[in-house]
Amino acid sequence: MATMLNRALASCVYAVIVTASTLTTAAPCGQANSVPDDNKLIVADAFDRWAAGGTSFFHDLLHDNVVWRIKGSGPSAGEFRGRDVFLDRAVRPFASRLSARSVRQP
Repeated sequence: MATMLNRALASCVYAVIVTASTLTTAAPCGQANSVPDDNKLIVADAFDRWAAGGTSFFHDLLHDNVVWRIKGSGPSAGEFRGRDVFLDRAVRPFASRLSARSVRQP
């Protein structure tokens, strides 16, 4: 179960990295890091803190007023306005479903 939760959260991290890098432009010549590189470091640091037992991953990365859209028709599909709404209505239920024991029938 922990492996599935880790994979799901890693997917979220990847989505944040891709989104951050596509919304920014490269740094001017002579600047040490580009904005996408800085964003990747911020996400990697947040992921490292989470992997070490931290619990503030989404609070570290998402603005209070984030708008997050999940396409599809699944239980987490929809538009979530605000970090706390996203956490309460999408992330926590998703994590709960991943951590619930599932019984497979032959």
